Amino acid sequence: MRIIQHGLALATAAFLASAGASQAATLDAEGLISSFGTIALGDYTLKSHTEAPVYVGGNFDSDQSITPRGNTQGTVTPSIKGTLVVGGDLAGRPTMNNGTVVTNTMSGTVQGGNNTVTTGASVPVQDVRNAMEGLSKDLAQLTDTGASYDFSDWNQMSLSSGTPVDGFSVLNLSSADFLKTGTLKTFGNLANTFIVNVAGSVINIGANFNQDDSSVIFNFYEATEVNVNSTFGFGILSPFATLNLNAGGTDTFVVGNDVNQYTEVRGTFTGTLPSPVPLPAAGWLLLGSIGGVAALRRRRKAA
Repeated sequence: MRIIQHGLALATAAFLASAGASQAATLDAEGLISSFGTIALGDYTLKSHTEAPVYVGGNFDSDQSITPRGNTQGTVTPSIKGTLVVGGDLAGRPTMNNGTVVTNTMSGTVQGGNNTVTTGASVPVQDVRNAMEGLSKDLAQLTDTGASYDFSDWNQMSLSSGTPVDGFSVLNLSSADFLKTGTLKTFGNLANTFIVNVAGSVINIGANFNQDDSSVIFNFYEATEVNVNSTFGFGILSPFATLNLNAGGTDTFVVGNDVNQYTEVRGTFTGTLPSPVPLPAAGWLLLGSIGGVAALRRRRKAA
């Protein structure tokens, strides 16, 4: 094992919400969720084998194996990429083969053969947090596009993207609508990316969502705690929450603040994100009003 010692940057367009507030992320959110399976903005505890690259903003502690399919790497910036990227301390004894590890400090060790470990790395932890939190807030501003769901019958739950708008579908749910037990029997997605915004501070997922679709994002934008207690095959974006992956598994990505993973994460996001994220209807009206005022002023000056 070689150990090296050494100490898509993209400025996104500001997102104008209907209240007139703006925010910008300093890293490419799409690039992050498209290359990392698990993104823990804080600390990360892994209690299961995982098959996708891992990013940890805080500390990492595990004796489990990380073996991404196809030996892929996650990318934070062109110079910060790897099978496992840790902004804090890497503890425990994770196992990898032909892996690349980038970490700030390392009190543990990496098991396996042909691994490259770089310590003393300056990982842009706050920039990654800004990108994930900004993405969650921006997606939560989007209005429904005609997607539909029916969770009234626990044994016949259905979820459909409907006809996408410019390739995207959006559905907004309250936690009371979403937090049902049962099985998702019917699922359809015609969108490049299907965004499901779910309100609520504590999310306990007990229904079986057995379908796997790595272009679907469930955005738990208000959550402080998300507990996944059954199979859930869609992407999870919960940057403000402690995310507990207790059962099931997923072939796409998960994002949380602190993440406790007891089940496999096997893939990454395969959809596309609006760039910049589309404005809600009120935002477009506001921009139209601003443009109209500017045009009127120009005509007055010309006169």
